[in-house]
Amino acid sequence: MGLRGQNAGDRLVTLETSISTDLDNALSQLVALSGVSKAAMVRQALNAFLTQVGVLYPEVAAPVTRTAGRTRTTQRKDTNA
Repeated sequence: MGLRGQNAGDRLVTLETSISTDLDNALSQLVALSGVSKAAMVRQALNAFLTQVGVLYPEVAAPVTRTAGRTRTTQRKDTNA
């Protein structure tokens, strides 16, 4: 795991995993509709889950914001998101 950038004062840690094609397709559709990156959506889903099960407090969970990045027409195959 590597460290990246800043998010609400916290350093981000790179986490690699694999997901099913169905999950990837669903995320891609949401990216096209919302302008929020796959990585941001996965972070938000993890925040929501960890908050729901009581191991992360809501005030710690970072909100999802629209991300500037590739659009549907310019998107390349992303193997690391």
